[in-house]
Amino acid sequence: MLLLQESFAFDQLISQLTDWDAYFAKKRQQLE
Repeated sequence: MLLLQESFAFDQLISQLTDWDAYFAKKRQQLE
C-alpha cells in the first residue's frame, strides 16, 4: 500500500513538472 501511495505522489509530481514545462514553453513563445 505504501508503494502505491508513493507511486501516486510521484505521478502527481511528474504531472506538475510537465505542466510547468508547458507553462514556461508558452511564456517563451510570447516573449519571442
